[in-house]
Amino acid sequence: MLNIVIQSTWDGPNDPDDPYNWPPSRKIFMGIILSLAQLITLMTASIISAALNDIVADLHISMSEAQMIYSIYFLGLAFGPFIVAAFSEIHGRKWVWIAGNIWYILWNAVSPVGKSKDIMVVSRLMAGLGASAGVTVCSLSCINRV
Repeated sequence: MLNIVIQSTWDGPNDPDDPYNWPPSRKIFMGIILSLAQLITLMTASIISAALNDIVADLHISMSEAQMIYSIYFLGLAFGPFIVAAFSEIHGRKWVWIAGNIWYILWNAVSPVGKSKDIMVVSRLMAGLGASAGVTVCSLSCINRV
């Protein structure tokens, strides 16, 4: 049986790559970047609610179908961490966070240009999966530091 153990290790208590040893300006900068990224992805969850009537008219769908387009994003946010947490433990949090944000941006770009409810549902679900990367990676970082 193959056992693979991947851990974050530091070269000692004074390693400059250890976030505890970063200068305060870098800690603040990283905190602002992560916070703004999470603000954007969480705003995406509800900002579509203002456009539901327009989506109903443009796609010729019922309000219940539009509500499904609205809610499916939360399904992606709910189930995404199962995938993201596993990948971040194997490949590292930085690259999973970056890949999740790229995934999120790409699927959010598809969402408004889709001419059918199916494309809207899939793109919102996939955007939710991408948005879950930031929530998961930031939560894992906080849990592992406590």
